[in-house]
This record gives sequence, C-alpha cells and structure tokens, in this order.
Amino acid sequence: QAAQAKGSNSSEQEMKTEVTDLASQMDVEVQNDDSTSTILDNISQKLEELQAAAGTDPSKVQEYQSFESQYNTLNQEYTQSQSSQSMLSSSLSGMANYNKALLGLAA
Repeated sequence: QAAQAKGSNSSEQEMKTEVTDLASQMDVEVQNDDSTSTILDNISQKLEELQAAAGTDPSKVQEYQSFESQYNTLNQEYTQSQSSQSMLSSSLSGMANYNKALLGLAA
C-alpha cells in the first residue's frame, strides 16, 4: 500500500510539474503552495485573455490554440486522475467496512 501511495504522489507531482511548466510558458504566475487545480484555473483565465488579445492575428491565434491544446490535455489527465483517486478511496472504504462487518467489528 505504501508503494501505491508513493506512486500516486509521484504521478501527482509529475502532473503538477507539467501544469507548472505550461503556466511558465504562458507567463502565468505560480506560487509554491498553489494546488494543481488552482494553477489550471489560472491557466484557463490566461487562455481567455490570450484568445481576446489574439483577434485575427494568425500567429497569436496559433499560439493561443497551441496553449489551449496543451491545457485541454493536461486538464483532462488531471480530471481523470482525481476521478480515479476518488474511486480508489471509495473502494478501499467499502472493503474496510466489509472487513469490519465480517469480523464483527461494525458498530
């Protein structure tokens, strides 16, 4: 179980690093204590600004689309990882309750 938790933390850290890298490319300020979710929200706000500023300038539109594509990929991966963690937590909780009931420990 400890190895699984370490693996989960490792992938969470990798995700935060990737999100932080994208934020840096987009000149989005990131604080050390910002969560991955907060950074993604800030990137989303910056994307709205970039889209508005791009207008019809092809190079700015292309830059916006590139950032948007990277953001969408990372946001989807983050959402899926959060969903997987939630499902795992629910499964473990259910197993714990089952074991308690099986052992006669349930209140």
